[in-house]
Parts: sequence; C-alpha cells; structure tokens
Amino acid sequence: MQLARVEVCQRPQEAPKPLVFPSAVEVIEGRKLSRGAVRLFLCLHRLARDVAWARGYRFVPDQVTFHLPAVSLAGLLEYHADHVARLGRELERAGLLDCGGHAQTVMGRNMWDGTLWAVKMRQEADVPRIRAEEWRHEWRPGFAADVEGKRGAAAEMSALNAEGASVEEKYRAIKARAVVPDGVYPPAAPTPDKATPAGLRAVVEALPGLWSAHPRHRAREVGKLASAMSHALSEPERRRYWCRVFWEAFRAEIEGRTGGLGALGAQISRLAADLAEDAPWKSPGAILAGRLRGTTC
Repeated sequence: MQLARVEVCQRPQEAPKPLVFPSAVEVIEGRKLSRGAVRLFLCLHRLARDVAWARGYRFVPDQVTFHLPAVSLAGLLEYHADHVARLGRELERAGLLDCGGHAQTVMGRNMWDGTLWAVKMRQEADVPRIRAEEWRHEWRPGFAADVEGKRGAAAEMSALNAEGASVEEKYRAIKARAVVPDGVYPPAAPTPDKATPAGLRAVVEALPGLWSAHPRHRAREVGKLASAMSHALSEPERRRYWCRVFWEAFRAEIEGRTGGLGALGAQISRLAADLAEDAPWKSPGAILAGRLRGTTC
C-alpha cells in the first residue's frame, strides 16, 4: 500500500489532452438556417465546448447544458434579447437546441435568473433535452447578491460596452458565467448506456492531479473526478457519493493511512480490466463500492 502511495505522489504530471469536438459547422450540416441562427449556434457551440473542457468531461457528450442569461449573448452578438429568443426557437425547431428561462426564489419571490441552453454537440446525437435535474439545479447561487447590488449580467455587458471591450473580451466574460467557476457543479452530463473501461482508465490517469492541485483548486478537481467517474459508470445520480470517495482517499493519502489514492486507483483499474473482459454485472459501481469498503479502514 505504501508503494502505491509513493507512485501516486511521484508520478510525472502531464497536462490532460482536451477533447476534440466536431465543429459547429459539421453539426449543422444539411440544415437550412437563417444567418442569425447560424451565428447564434456557432457561439453556443463554442461556449458548450469550453464548458465541457472546464468541467473535465472525459468523452464527447451528445449535448452540453449550461446556464447563461440571454442578455449576455445578445450583448456579444449585438442583437436584441427578443431576437436571440426568436433565433433560439429556430434552432429548437431544427433539433439543435433546447432552451428556456430558469428561475429561483429571491427574497420570497420567484425571479428569472437566466436561461438554460442544451446544445447539440454531435450531428448523429438525439435532439437535445434539458433534464429535470438540470431545471432544479441552483445555477446562480449568488443571484440574490446580484439583484441587491444591481451587478448582474446586464450591468456587466453595459460596463463592457462602455469600456469599448472587444468581441473576445466580451466572450471571455460570458464564458466565465457559463462555466460557473465558483465550485457549484451542475448535474453530470448524460452518460453512455453502460460503464466504459476507457472512462475508468481516464479517471485513474487523472488521480495524481488531485495530489498536485493547489489547495484552492482541489475541490474543483474532486468535482471533475466525480463527474468523470459517474460518466464512466453510467450513474450520474451517484456523483456526490464519488465526491466523498475521492475526498476520503485524499485524506487517507496525506495521513499515511491505507485506502489512499494509490489503493483507489488500483481498484478502479481492476474494475476497468473486469469490464474489458465483459464482466456480467448490472451495477459495476456497486461492485467497486463494495471492494472499496473491503480495502479501507
């Protein structure tokens, strides 16, 4: 067990290779769209790709769902917000998008806090759909403070226009809103129909990054690993459980106990090998959880 710990701590770090997504032009190929709708989709697809990279997705999903006020997109594209809504409906009819206003309770009132965008990422994928858990998610936990301080998306875009910001500067600002960098992770992306050995191996390869991450960024890395794990096991509903597993393994690592990152990586690799040999389990995640209970103190 100690040898496994040394291996995790001393393994050379390599930057993970970003996913390669089909281009937006490939996704919309063969569809008749207005010029404005094409322009909006190109922007949404770029945002969705950047969001997927920031969340640490380990495979190219059929769709990426994120939260962004429509006024931010309108400011970037220099369209009226109503026109953005019309173009969004055109993309929905074309099977490229699902979108809708999102609300939360602020000071006892239900208020619109922005829009959810589910963007199609692959041409062969099904029509995107915003899932129930994504509607329920609290995408903007600081929205009440934005309302009280009048510093929301509209104020941000107004300030950028007043400063004469470039298109790229505006894009970076709205991307920061779409990515949600404050550690409030959204529900996991739709997963494959069954557990994937390749996805599990990717988690093992990413484990050393948890040890080397800056303390301020470690929670984000745990979240990325948990998302990747839930994707690989096709069980998005257990993402929080895997967050706890990774935290416990990290604490065991720094305290020199058994059941650290090395042991966890070994068990995940063992499960990946079993699945590659067509193990007949209906719930590989439950098998792994049972094995982990047998190896931790």
